[in-house]
Amino acid sequence: MRSESWPKIAIFALLVGSLLAISPELSQAATITSGACSATVDSSAGVSIYSSGGKCFIAFTSVDTHTWTVPSNIASASIFLVAGGGAGGAGAWGGGGGAGGIVFAANYALTPSTLYTVVVGRGGTVGAANLTPSSNRSNNGTNSWFGANTFAAIGGGAGASYSYGTTGSVNGVNYTDGAPGGSGGGATEANVNTVGGSATQTTPSGADSSFGNHGGKTLNGGGNMSGAGGGGAGAAGADNITSGVAGNGGAGATYSNLSVIDTIGAVTGYGQLVAGHYYFAGGGGGGSSGTGGSGGSGGGGAGGTPSTYIGQDATANTGGGGGGASYNSASYAAGAGASGIVVISYTSIVTTSITASLLSPSTGTYRTLNTITATLVGANTKVTFYENGRIIPGCKAVMSVGLISRCQWKPTTHGFVRLSIQAAATSGSAASSTTAQLVIGQRQNNR
Repeated sequence: MRSESWPKIAIFALLVGSLLAISPELSQAATITSGACSATVDSSAGVSIYSSGGKCFIAFTSVDTHTWTVPSNIASASIFLVAGGGAGGAGAWGGGGGAGGIVFAANYALTPSTLYTVVVGRGGTVGAANLTPSSNRSNNGTNSWFGANTFAAIGGGAGASYSYGTTGSVNGVNYTDGAPGGSGGGATEANVNTVGGSATQTTPSGADSSFGNHGGKTLNGGGNMSGAGGGGAGAAGADNITSGVAGNGGAGATYSNLSVIDTIGAVTGYGQLVAGHYYFAGGGGGGSSGTGGSGGSGGGGAGGTPSTYIGQDATANTGGGGGGASYNSASYAAGAGASGIVVISYTSIVTTSITASLLSPSTGTYRTLNTITATLVGANTKVTFYENGRIIPGCKAVMSVGLISRCQWKPTTHGFVRLSIQAAATSGSAASSTTAQLVIGQRQNNR
C-alpha cells in the first residue's frame, strides 16, 4: 500500500470573554489589578482590589465620591456599606458616638459596562471643648452609598455634649440626649430624664439586611458625672445606671449578624479583629469622672476617664463612634467618629484560552494511540475531549494540572474527524471550548 503523510493537526485557540470594558467617558480613569481581578475607577487613591477564593473584592476607603465601571461580563455583585460614625459628646461627661449604619446586598443587580457612583461616609467631627451647649454639640457621621443616595448606610448619631441644667434643643433633639443616626448617640449627665439617640437605619430597596441600634440613656440626677454608650451595629449602647460609671459602646456587627463580615475583614484587612472574628461599626463609650465606657468592638472609641480625660477617636474605616469626653477642672475634647467603607465583591471571570495539539505521533492515524494536549490560560479546570461530538473514552472531565490536560486517543474512523475540547467553568473562570478538523489516515502497516 502507498505510504502517505497526513497533515498534523493545526494549533487552535479560542479566547472567551473580556475582563473589562472601559467606559469612554472616564478620560481620567485608573485601572487597578490583583491576580485575575481588574477594576476601572476614577482614581486609585483610597481604592484597593483583592483576589481571593475566585472572587474580586474592591474596597473604597477614602472619604470621597468615587466611580466604578462594572466589568462587561458582570451583572451582579454583593455590596457592603458602612457609614461614618458619630462623634462623642464634648466638654464633660459626654455620651459616646453612635456607629454608622450597615447595609448589605448579596446579589445587587448591575448593568455591565456601566459607571456607578460610590460614596464613603465621613466620621462625625467633635464639638467645641467647652461647657456651652450652643457650641459644644458634636456632629453625626455622613452616609455611605452606592449608585444612588437612596441605597445608603446612614451616618451615626453624635453623643450628647455637656448640657447639665439646660433645656434647649437642636434639630428637635434635646441637648442632653444622644442624636439619632444609623446607630444613635449616647446621652449625657442631666437632672432630667434622658434618652439615647434612636437608630434610623432601614433596609433600602435592593438590599438584604441592615444594622443599627439606639444609644444609651443616663441617670436622672446631679453628681452622676457620666455619659451613656453610643449604639453599635450589633448591639445598643449601654445605659449609665451607676453614678460615676459610664455606659459602654454597643458592639459592632460581626459574623453572627452577617457571615460575610469575616470574609471581608480577612481579605481586605479592614474592620477590628476580636477573638478570631471581625467587627464593623462599634459604638463609642461614654466619658466619666470614674470609670469611662469602653468602645464597642468594631472600632468604637473609649470614653474619657480621670486619667485620660479626652475621648478616643474611633478607628478609621470601621464606622465606629467616637468616645465621650471626661472633665477635670477643664473642658476636654471628645473622640471623632470613624470614616466608613464600601466593599464590592463579585465572581472573577478571567480571560480563558485553550490551545491543543497532537504530540505523538505527528499525524492522526486510525486505531493508533495519539496524545491530545490541551493547554489552558487562566485557571485550572476540568477538560473534556470529543471526537465528532462524542466524548472520547477516558477523556471526560480530566482535571488540568499546571494548566495542562491530556487525553489518550485512538481514532475510530477514517477521513475527516472533528475534535472538540471543552474547559468547564469554575468560580474564577468562564467556560471555554475550541474545535478543529483533521484527516485520519489508515495505519501504514496493515495486518
